Amino acid sequence: MMRAERAVATVKGLWKGGGDKARVLQAYSATPLESGYSPARLLMGRNIRSDIPQVPAALCPRWPSIKKFRKMERRAKENQQRQEVWHPKTEGILGLLPSPVHCVVFQGCSTPVASG
Repeated sequence: MMRAERAVATVKGLWKGGGDKARVLQAYSATPLESGYSPARLLMGRNIRSDIPQVPAALCPRWPSIKKFRKMERRAKENQQRQEVWHPKTEGILGLLPSPVHCVVFQGCSTPVASG
């Protein structure tokens, strides 16, 4: 799910720059991912024509090696897991978990509101 959200955020960021939306999407789908293959190549077996400089031989249909693709994807996932170990996301909120009661004081309100 996070990859899809990241892709949507990337496309929205590219669209904010203005210009032709179709060309922006075309350039995005022609850009290689971590695996070394572009989304267009994975979908159609060849690179699409775009503003990104390419060797003409890359435009000929030739499916990527599934074994090589899976190996690169596995390596990318291992790198992501390694990063999650070094940079945990929940480190900042662990201080709130053990306490059974939490009090919140709202601005302009004299009494705290307890939950728990």
